[in-house]
Amino acid sequence: MKNNIDPRHSARGELLAMIDEHLYANSRLRFFEMLSDIIFRNSRLYGNTQQCLSYKEEFYIIGDKNKRQPRPMNVVHGNLRAEFKEYLDEVKALELEKALVRGFIQKIMFITNKDSDYARILPVSLHGLISKIALYLDTEESVLSKADIELFQVENKKYIGLMKTRMAYNLIDPS
Repeated sequence: MKNNIDPRHSARGELLAMIDEHLYANSRLRFFEMLSDIIFRNSRLYGNTQQCLSYKEEFYIIGDKNKRQPRPMNVVHGNLRAEFKEYLDEVKALELEKALVRGFIQKIMFITNKDSDYARILPVSLHGLISKIALYLDTEESVLSKADIELFQVENKKYIGLMKTRMAYNLIDPS
C-alpha cells in the first residue's frame, strides 16, 4: 500500500512542535515545579505525603498518573487557596498565549509552504529550527513578495510580539 501523506505536512507539524518546545518548554517546567511545591506544602499541611490534590472537582497529580490515587484526596488547603488560584490563572494565560501563537504559525503555514517565507516572517531566533526541517519543506523561491511579508507582519505584530516576549522571558528566566 502506497503512503499518500505529503511529507511537507509532517514537516510542518514537526516545525510547529519544535517551535512550541522552543517557546514553552521552560514554562512547562516552571509550572510543574510550582504545582509540585504547592502539592508538597498542601500535603504537609494535611500531615501526609500525597502527590496530588483536588480543586473544584479537578485533580492535579505530580506522581504516577496511572497509579491509584489516595482516597480521600487532599483538597487545596485554605492557606494555599489564593496561591493556587494565582497558579491556575498563570496556566490559563499561558494556554491562551500558546493557542494564539500556534494559530499564527498555522496561518503562516496556510499561506505558504516555503522555508524562505517562514524565515522572512518568523523572528530570527527561530531560523535555526526552520533550517533543521528545511530539507522536508519546499525550498524553491519565496511565493510571498516583500510587500506581502511586511503587510502580514504588520497585521500580525501582536503574535510576533508574543513570540519575542516569550523568547526574551526564556533568556531572562531559563529555569
